[in-house]
Amino acid sequence: MTHSEFNEIYYKQADEVLRNHGFWRQNSHYVKQNDTEFFIIYKNTKRTLFFGFTFVYCHTFMKNLDGEYPDKIMLPQVSPFVFNPSDLKKLMRDGLNNYRYDYEKINEYVGNGNLPIDLENMSEKDASDFIDNILKLAINQGLEFLKELKPEFTLYQLKEFGKDLWIEQNWISDIEKYISEKKTFANNV
Repeated sequence: MTHSEFNEIYYKQADEVLRNHGFWRQNSHYVKQNDTEFFIIYKNTKRTLFFGFTFVYCHTFMKNLDGEYPDKIMLPQVSPFVFNPSDLKKLMRDGLNNYRYDYEKINEYVGNGNLPIDLENMSEKDASDFIDNILKLAINQGLEFLKELKPEFTLYQLKEFGKDLWIEQNWISDIEKYISEKKTFANNV
């Protein structure tokens, strides 16, 4: 199977499933947004190589590297919650109380050092089954994590387990500002 043939199967299945759950497609990725969070199903590719899928979550009020609020896909490297599908499944099975933020793991999830998936020896049925499993996980555990993701949880994770990296300090600042403005608004209503 070629990369193009895989993409054709992927987009057909993903469009049918994900659009029914409020996702839209942006380039080769699918995005869902609620009030304050994005959930991105990020398709990891480099030219014609396919490295799998990554689930990326970020808050809409957290600025990107250009100091602007995201209106499009955030790169996994600048998002605090990045998971490969099997790790997200394990997290949701074990519960969020067992989660420990680790910025170093983010680079592991974006294809650095990973071997590409062998599409050449994949049949159409194998590709369809592979994609179906990813989509089921996105709809079940992926949307559940999106529902449970709150700014206070992110702030706790960054302060408790962060490494004082520049990007983490920016995220903390953005979250604290958002929480403060939310409290001020609530007190004035």
